[in-house]
Amino acid sequence: MKGVTVTVSHNKKYAADCDNCELPSTKIDHFTRVVELNGDLDTSQRKRLLEIANKGPVHKTLEASSVIETELRV
Repeated sequence: MKGVTVTVSHNKKYAADCDNCELPSTKIDHFTRVVELNGDLDTSQRKRLLEIANKGPVHKTLEASSVIETELRV
């Protein structure tokens, strides 16, 4: 493997079916993560590396109260 590049963006978005959408407190944190794995890796290796990334303490903490979308780029 030659390297890894991760880009994360953050927004506050309303929950899809919030009852009080006019209140600022009804917005939730929404993270979009793009993971780019560079090098000679097969599909199973790429999948496994993403699984490991999803088990880290920072990911687990954010995931408890936020939405995290991940895109894996080749």
